[in-house]
Amino acid sequence: TTAVETPDDSRAAGERLARQLSGPGLRAVFLLSDGLNVNGTSLVSGLTSQLPAGITITGGLAGDGSDFKHTWVLSDGVPQPHRIAAVGLYGERLRVSSGCNGGWLDFGPQRRITRSEGNVLFELDGKPALDLYKEYLGSLAAGLPGSALLFPLAIRRPDSSGKPVVRTVLAIDEQRHSLTFAGDVPEGFEARLMRTTDEGLIDSAAAAVAQACSAMSPA
Repeated sequence: TTAVETPDDSRAAGERLARQLSGPGLRAVFLLSDGLNVNGTSLVSGLTSQLPAGITITGGLAGDGSDFKHTWVLSDGVPQPHRIAAVGLYGERLRVSSGCNGGWLDFGPQRRITRSEGNVLFELDGKPALDLYKEYLGSLAAGLPGSALLFPLAIRRPDSSGKPVVRTVLAIDEQRHSLTFAGDVPEGFEARLMRTTDEGLIDSAAAAVAQACSAMSPA
């Protein structure tokens, strides 16, 4: 385990965890992190920079429903804020696979990220990001930041034909008209809102399991 005080400490936190986990036979890392004081992109980047290639990394960020106030992770048997816990799985004969499928669909106009810093989005197409986001949400904007869970952001490089990366809102800043996401939102990337249904989430969970199973070679 390690502490993470602010999103700026995320990469260093990942590096600290990697040094604790590094050892013969490491095959996979299962990661559980504080969900409000971290940049997931930087955290994983720090972890992978210090681990051998080919190590499977899975996990997620802790949440508190739609409150966006406090999250906890078990550390030394006690639920604690500002903590990241990681479990290393070891063994020369151990085989590990994972799958990922979100079930979210793009909708609305495509925008360009014109101003951002790490995981903080300030402008889309030169306009204040939070103001645009509120326009799309309409009456649901009154429930921010909780209602943002229903409408994450899909981002991708302008020249990319692959699937977009999904970014979930962690916080809003009314004074700076900005949105903070769980991972980086690089300038120049294209962005669109996303939405889903209960059926879409259930189907995507099944698809993720199928991915994990299909990647496992026969014993």
